[in-house]
Amino acid sequence: MTTRAFMLTTSLVVMGSWNTMRFIAGHTQVLHQLQQQFQQQKQAVLTTQHNELQRLRQAQLLEQNHLANLHSTQDTPPDLRRLQLTQLQQQHLVAQNKLSHEHKAKTDELMRRHQQILTSKLTPAGGAAVQVPAAHADAAAAAQARARALSRLQATSQQQQQGV
Repeated sequence: MTTRAFMLTTSLVVMGSWNTMRFIAGHTQVLHQLQQQFQQQKQAVLTTQHNELQRLRQAQLLEQNHLANLHSTQDTPPDLRRLQLTQLQQQHLVAQNKLSHEHKAKTDELMRRHQQILTSKLTPAGGAAVQVPAAHADAAAAAQARARALSRLQATSQQQQQGV
């Protein structure tokens, strides 16, 4: 038993939380397995989303090339070329935004399901929820905020790449 686990055990016994201590000790492996399962599911979702965005970008490039070839063979006026290219870019931006919203909804749903499973597993037989220390809750909130910021940064980067 590690020093931290021993200190936790001692403090729980001293506080008279023997049932909570037994609950935590009995569910550590289950929680670890749930976390691994969640990470695998999350990675699968992210991989799928990445592949979908890549296919969308590839389709956009093919359509731009087709349009450029069409313009060169038909001697299209420059104003019409710009208009058609702008329309094509707007269509793809709308499609990318729609796909991004779908991805966010899928990721949020995965997170909700994972939280529901964790909540059900973290409720002891007596029905009392396990108390999460404020520092742990703050760390989890900070990690979620960092993940959201990274997601926004990636979305902005992708939009900028499309504009180039």
